[in-house]
Amino acid sequence: MRYIKFLLALALTVGLVYILSNPQTVKGKKTPAMGHFLNPFSGFWQNAEPLEQTFPETTDIEGFEGKASVVYDDRLVPHIFAENDADLAYVQGYVTAQHRLWQMEFQTHAMAGRLTEIIGERALEMDRENRRMGLPQGAKETVEKWKKSPSWKYLQAYIDGVNAYIKQLQPKDYPLEYKLLGYEPEEWTALKTSLFVKAMANTLARQDSDIEMTNMLEVLGRENFDFLYPEWYPEQSPIIPSGTKWNFNPVKVAASQVPNANGLSYNALPKQPPYLGSNNWAVSGTKTLSGNPILCGDPHLKIHLPAIWYEMQLSTPEYNVYGVTLPGIPNIIIGFNDNIAWTQTNVGRDILDWYEIEWKDDKRLEYQYDGEYRKAELIVEEYKIRNGESIFDTIRYTHHGPVVFDDKENAKGGKALRWLAHDPPLGDELGVFWKLPKANNYGEFVEAIKDYHCPAQNYCFAGRNGDIGLWCQGTYPLKSKEQGRFVLDGTTSANEWKG
Repeated sequence: MRYIKFLLALALTVGLVYILSNPQTVKGKKTPAMGHFLNPFSGFWQNAEPLEQTFPETTDIEGFEGKASVVYDDRLVPHIFAENDADLAYVQGYVTAQHRLWQMEFQTHAMAGRLTEIIGERALEMDRENRRMGLPQGAKETVEKWKKSPSWKYLQAYIDGVNAYIKQLQPKDYPLEYKLLGYEPEEWTALKTSLFVKAMANTLARQDSDIEMTNMLEVLGRENFDFLYPEWYPEQSPIIPSGTKWNFNPVKVAASQVPNANGLSYNALPKQPPYLGSNNWAVSGTKTLSGNPILCGDPHLKIHLPAIWYEMQLSTPEYNVYGVTLPGIPNIIIGFNDNIAWTQTNVGRDILDWYEIEWKDDKRLEYQYDGEYRKAELIVEEYKIRNGESIFDTIRYTHHGPVVFDDKENAKGGKALRWLAHDPPLGDELGVFWKLPKANNYGEFVEAIKDYHCPAQNYCFAGRNGDIGLWCQGTYPLKSKEQGRFVLDGTTSANEWKG
C-alpha cells in the first residue's frame, strides 16, 4: 500500500510538472506554460516590490569606464549626471531598460512582424501586415544611413547600456511579462531603435484615403465627386496671417494622371484612430504677467501601459535637459534646458500613396513600366511560430515599394505602396536629439532640427529671451495637383513623386 501511494504521488508530481512545463489548450486556445511563472524561486513572486524602493549607493556596470550618478526623486523619476555624452547615453540605456525593458522589446517585435515567436500563430496576420507594409525593410536601410552620423557612437553607447542591464539579469529578475509569456530578453540592437522610429511613423504618418476616394469617384462620377469632396481640409487652416508674402518661389511640377473610374477596390488597410496627434501652443512674454513666454505641449497618443513616455533629466558639464524620452531612443524628445523649451505635435501630411501594378503574367515576376517590363525583387519572409512550424510568405518589391495587396479578382493586378517612412533620412536625423538639448536660442533650435525626417512634426518653441515659434519639420513628397489623392497608375513614370 505504501508503494502504491508513493507511485501515485510520483505520477501526480510528474504529471503536474509536465502540465506546467508545456503550453495547454483551453477551449481551443493555447495558454503559455505556467511553470516558470509560478516557480516560487524564479517566478512572479520575485517581482514583488517593497513599499519603499531603495537602490544601491554604488554599482559597477560591465563595459562602463566613466563615472555617473543617478538620483531618483519622490516620483521615481531618474536624474542622470555624467561626464560626457557617451557615458550619459550608456547610463540612460541602462536605466531605461531597468524600468521599461519588456515594453521596448515587445513593441519592436511587433513592428518587425515577429510576434508569432512570442504568442504563436494568432499573431500571424498582424505580423504579415507589418512586414508587407515594408517598414522592417526600411528600418534596416535607415540603420545603414545612421552609421554615417557623428552621433552613431552615442546610439551605440545607449545600446551597450541596455545590453549591460540585460546581461546581468537572472531568470528570477526578468520582468513579469517575460515570465507570463515564457520567453527571454533579446540583445538590443540599432535595428530595434530604428524599428521603434518606424513604429512612430506607422502611428503618426499612415493616414490615407486613396482607395476610398477612388471608390467614391467610381460610384459618384467626377462632377458629383468634386461637389461632395472638394480638395480642402479643415486641418489646413493656417496660423500664418492671410496675405503673408512667402520668401521662396514655388516649384513648378509636371502634371500627373488623374485616374479614370476603374472598378471598386475593397482591400484597404485598417485605419489609425481619427485625430490621433497632439496639441501645443506658445504665448509671447509680451502677453504674460511675468514677461516670460509660456509653452505648453499635450502629446496625446494611443493609450499604452506602460506609458509611451518616460520622464527623466540628463546632465553633463556641457548641458542640462529635462523632459520625456521614448523608451528605445536616446536623449530627450520633448523638454527644456536652461535656455529653451520645445514640444511637438503631429503634422499629419499625406506621405503614403498606392500604385496599381500590372504584372506581365500570373507568375508576377515582372511588372509593366513605361512600355517595358521590370523585374520585381522577391523577398521570402519566415514567420517562426512558437510551438509550431514556420510559415513562409513571399513579398514582391517594385521600385515603388512592396506589393501589399495582390488583386484576388485579377491575377495580373496588385497594389504597391510608396511610403516616405520606407526611406532612410536625407540628412543626419540621428544627430537631431543630440543637438536639440544643447540649443540655446531660436537659431540654434532651427539648426538642430533641420535634419529631422519622419514622421513630420510641428515643433513649438519658446526661449528665455522671449522668442516663440512654430516650425513644421520633416520631409514631404513633392506632388502635382491631386497626385496621391487616388490610387495611381503604376505603369507610367508620369505618376512618380516629383521630388
